[in-house]
Amino acid sequence: MEEKVVKEPKEPSRWSIGLALGLAALLSVLAVVIPIGAWFGLLMPESRTNPDWFMRSGAVTAIFAFAAQEQTANAIAKLSSRAAFGSKKIDQLRKSFIEPLNKLRRYIFWLAIVGSAIWAYGDIAMVAVQS
Repeated sequence: MEEKVVKEPKEPSRWSIGLALGLAALLSVLAVVIPIGAWFGLLMPESRTNPDWFMRSGAVTAIFAFAAQEQTANAIAKLSSRAAFGSKKIDQLRKSFIEPLNKLRRYIFWLAIVGSAIWAYGDIAMVAVQS
């Protein structure tokens, strides 16, 4: 019978954590820019109305926020795993990245809520503001 070899998880690097933080930040920026563009009819097909297009942008905002949340959660998990404690290298990474990751995570939480609200009520809000 063959014995399975359990591989040790790789230690996260500054590059991998920084990449996750950067990708999460980029997705967060896109999640904000998309409904702003939709409000002004950017890339709107002729078959749609402005309120409908704005409402649909909330779905994209929510999706980007959830994707950004996944990036921050994975990076935080790498820095907070049981195997990571005691490593001087990971302690340094934790000191550099954990605070920005946690701040971005909280921002993304609210961004997902706003995206969901736009998705649900964006057309109503736009009609109310324009009238």
